[in-house]
Amino acid sequence: MQAERFVKCTHGYFWEFPAVCLMAHMACVLNRYGQAEHEITRGALEACRSVFDPEEGFGCTVMEYYSLLPACVMTVPKIIKGFLSIPESSRTEEDRKILGDMVALMKKFHLYKYAAHDHNEWYAWCGDHNVEERRREKKVWLKENRHEPRLAKPGWLRFSFPLSYNSDLLETLELIGEVDTTVDDVIEEGMNLVLSKRLKNGMWKMVGGLNGKMYADIDKKGQPSPWITFKALKTFKRFGLLEISE
Repeated sequence: MQAERFVKCTHGYFWEFPAVCLMAHMACVLNRYGQAEHEITRGALEACRSVFDPEEGFGCTVMEYYSLLPACVMTVPKIIKGFLSIPESSRTEEDRKILGDMVALMKKFHLYKYAAHDHNEWYAWCGDHNVEERRREKKVWLKENRHEPRLAKPGWLRFSFPLSYNSDLLETLELIGEVDTTVDDVIEEGMNLVLSKRLKNGMWKMVGGLNGKMYADIDKKGQPSPWITFKALKTFKRFGLLEISE
């Protein structure tokens, strides 16, 4: 990547194309390798913060002309993960605030209900129009409130491991539990949905996954998954909802 693609900011540098889902992932890796204070790491997370709207989500160039949503909600769990990767001793008040704001935003959309109401009609319209026409028309659709009421994101109820840039309900709950373990109505609803996916043998199955895209497959699609089961039980435990019989 060429140096001129980076922009100087308060805490460091960030790539001038703010693909926040990618930057949060890379910052997470750098944090875990002990580079939390590096100017690129802090710059990437600052870039995420700079395009965040606590009521709507994260700004993204692609969202401007392709999605009917005013901002990206799908990426919020990944950015929570990025900020959680900052060592707790190094987290600033700004870091803690955005973590709380992101959790509140996900709860606003009931963790998985953020898809635009008329998204099918929008994508069909987009197919015959260029980028500039989409940008102009999107403003009209948003003004007409055609993205409301929000719909469930079906893929977020089909659990997989590992995940790509997309998240699911289980990962969202797992990450929220690292920020705040309070069990309110939204968390209870989400945990009940996770519980409803449990098989009779007490495990959870892998529905999607990245099999065939990695050096080795993890679990079998459509079969009980030890990894997803572990993540589910860990999440129940984190919220104090795991009953262990003696």
